[in-house]
Amino acid sequence: MKKIILLALCTSACFLSQADPVDSLRVVLKYEQSTELRLQSLETLARLTLFNDSEESKAAIQEGIEITTQNGLTEKLGTFYYLWGYQDDYFHRYGEAYKHFYIAHQEFEKSGSRLLQAMSLEFLGYYLIMEQDYSLAEEYLNQAMNLYIEKEEYSALANLQYRLGQMYFDQQNWDIAIQYFQLSLAFYQKDENHLKVSVNQEMLARIEIEKGNLDQAEAYLSLTESSLSKINDNSVLEKRASIFNNYALLAEKRQDTATAIQRIHQAYSVIENQKSPSLKRLILNNLAYWEIHGQGDYFSAKEHLELALEETDLVLSEEFFRTYNLAVEAYTTAGDLERALALEKERNAFETSQQLAQLEQQKIKQTYEVMAAQAQLEVMDIQEARVAERQHWWIAIAGILLLAAAGVYAMYRKAMKHKAKAEANATHWPELNKRMQALEDALNVLY
Repeated sequence: MKKIILLALCTSACFLSQADPVDSLRVVLKYEQSTELRLQSLETLARLTLFNDSEESKAAIQEGIEITTQNGLTEKLGTFYYLWGYQDDYFHRYGEAYKHFYIAHQEFEKSGSRLLQAMSLEFLGYYLIMEQDYSLAEEYLNQAMNLYIEKEEYSALANLQYRLGQMYFDQQNWDIAIQYFQLSLAFYQKDENHLKVSVNQEMLARIEIEKGNLDQAEAYLSLTESSLSKINDNSVLEKRASIFNNYALLAEKRQDTATAIQRIHQAYSVIENQKSPSLKRLILNNLAYWEIHGQGDYFSAKEHLELALEETDLVLSEEFFRTYNLAVEAYTTAGDLERALALEKERNAFETSQQLAQLEQQKIKQTYEVMAAQAQLEVMDIQEARVAERQHWWIAIAGILLLAAAGVYAMYRKAMKHKAKAEANATHWPELNKRMQALEDALNVLY
């Protein structure tokens, strides 16, 4: 009782003083013993501190996992693993994220939490696309899509269709990619989500550029600009920069160097002061490429490539290595072989680390695929054991029934035997009775 009063006082004090919600939760967790309320507090604390990557956040998640495991709370267990995976994803720990989302998916499947299962499958599919394991990615994403349809989660479905479009875009399977982008586009147009509309329109434009349908591509880019014009905030600056970059690609396809350079400069002027490492690197790479190959301006190219090298996007992407390749080319051509060699060594070191990371991710993926197979085998073993157990029960029941039938039959035979004897007695006893009566009468005469 004292603890309850103290907890109430501490919580009230925190709220009255307008304390940080995290501080309030710390107080609650210090005294809360109820499993349900403690789990609720741990989950809230984990969500509030998820993007801090702090030990407190990890401790909350791990305690939640421990409690839910002990109490067999599969859905809650999946939720804590999902949060852990989400945190790993945010900080680009994709191997760990895959592992945690995989466990979350399994727990949600056990608990029948279809929507949460779909969300986990979507993340797994996304990582597999990154690893270019398109076959398994398609399998996971199609499972997620069916679950979203079942739960009538059409917004999530549209986002998933966009992801599938990206996957087929990466494989240069243009026709299927177009189908998915158009499905996603149709939903977002109906939903009047102009940002999502523009994203799909831009991808359709990129496909048409790749296919060489340049007029159609330009029409899509114009539609993309129109969609973005309906959004009145700075959140669309990155998208505008991306559109200018695509206009540059379009001009390149038309062999219009002057327009390509103009458009890429427009893109950089928009993105220059924005915090978007990946897109900024892409645009700087394209700008340097045109300065090298279109203008022969190695000084400007080196300057822009040095800026690109400073972008810390934490992902060793294709554009990341393209920066190094262009820089090595620029410095080599300009005669600065020392800098070119240093950059080449850096690039090789990053390539090695990327290969090791990919091997580690592959190992993690294989480990959890083996775990899934083992889990499936365990389920099959349990099912077989249940079938065998049922068979044993049926055999036992059949034995009991046979024994009962044998007993009934024995009783029947005994009854029939008694009946036959009774019938025989009924035939012979009347005659005997007559004789006994005659004997008795004779004795009476003598006396």
